[in-house]
Amino acid sequence: MELVVNEWFLDWHSPNASMEEQKHAGLFLKCLLENDHKLVLLRESPFMQKLHTYRKAFDFYIPARLSLKTFFSNILNNSDKCRIVENALPLPAELEDKLSQGNFSSDRYLFESAQETEQKIIVTTDQRLIAHIGQTDNFRLITFEDFFQNHCPKPETS
Repeated sequence: MELVVNEWFLDWHSPNASMEEQKHAGLFLKCLLENDHKLVLLRESPFMQKLHTYRKAFDFYIPARLSLKTFFSNILNNSDKCRIVENALPLPAELEDKLSQGNFSSDRYLFESAQETEQKIIVTTDQRLIAHIGQTDNFRLITFEDFFQNHCPKPETS
């Protein structure tokens, strides 16, 4: 399953992130590695800019360094786990209108990336974005919790 993720994943690597957020970032990375999920990222996007910034800025913080190194080597540089979109196609007019209302234009890259996928799934922690956009033009905005519960198999217990 191809999907798009916004910057919460990166923000949760910060030394200032709660221990729970850091744990969830690790669980999300583990889920990506162990399942047939594939990230779709727009090359020139806030996500990619923040990824490169955080990789340098958080290098002193061992948990972030190790996790982001794993992300780079096993996800970003692996064509089975990540597809980089070079140029975004225009968004549908209805979606453009919704993004222009209420200060959501910075989230445009999420939809530009997601429209390159069949299922158009965006994993986000932004409840305001989910409420504002809804399920416009077949885009599915889901929370990290929903994604983890429904798309990351639980380990079997004996």
